[in-house]
Amino acid sequence: MHISRKGIDRIVEREALCLKAYQCKAGVWTIGIGHTQNVVPGQTITKEMAYILFQSDIAPVENHLNLINERLKRKFRQCEFDALVSFIHQIGIGNFASSTCRKFIVAERPLEQIANEFPKWSYITNRKTGKKVWSTAVENRHISEKNQFLGK
Repeated sequence: MHISRKGIDRIVEREALCLKAYQCKAGVWTIGIGHTQNVVPGQTITKEMAYILFQSDIAPVENHLNLINERLKRKFRQCEFDALVSFIHQIGIGNFASSTCRKFIVAERPLEQIANEFPKWSYITNRKTGKKVWSTAVENRHISEKNQFLGK
């Protein structure tokens, strides 16, 4: 599976498209559509480059989800896949790999139980200070992803 056009549009709405590097609330330099690798202060990119970076960011996420999907009896619906790509794009594959959300997916728990895990990841850890704080903005994003996952 691949993320749908609608799924991409939802991520762009959640992340915003920023063509100039900025520091996110965690203190990480970010550009494009949530891209964080090798970003430097003052960097600018084109809209086309933002989408190229985005595709390179989500390709490993799609691969990870497809490996999981191969082992499931009940395969992902497109809305579930799209929501999970968005969720993992924000929290990272490493965090997702060890999450209860992933464990619930693999155990094929009810969809509502899986979706209820999304908002639990609404903390931001400042990379400079190590301080962890609850973020209403991130919580709202994950509630939106939860609803998307459930087809709402």
